[in-house]
Amino acid sequence: GIEVSYQKSDVQQTKLHNRLLILKTIYGFDSISRANIARSTGLTRATVSDAVNRLVSEGLIAEVGVGRVPLVMVTV
Repeated sequence: GIEVSYQKSDVQQTKLHNRLLILKTIYGFDSISRANIARSTGLTRATVSDAVNRLVSEGLIAEVGVGRVPLVMVTV
C-alpha cells in the first residue's frame, strides 16, 4: 500500500543523500580512504562501502592501493 511506497521512497532518498555526501567528501580531498570517508561523514563503514562499490562500478570514482594499505579514493 501507500506505506510501502513511502518507505521505499525514504530509502531511495537516504541512499541518494549518502551518495552525494560521499561524493562531496571525496572531491574535498585529493585522495581519501573508505575509513576516513566514514569518519568524515558519520556514515557506517558498511554504508560507505556499499556506496563506494556502486560509484566505482558506475565509473564515477576509482580506487588505488594494494594489500593491507587502505584503498584510496580518487576521482576519475
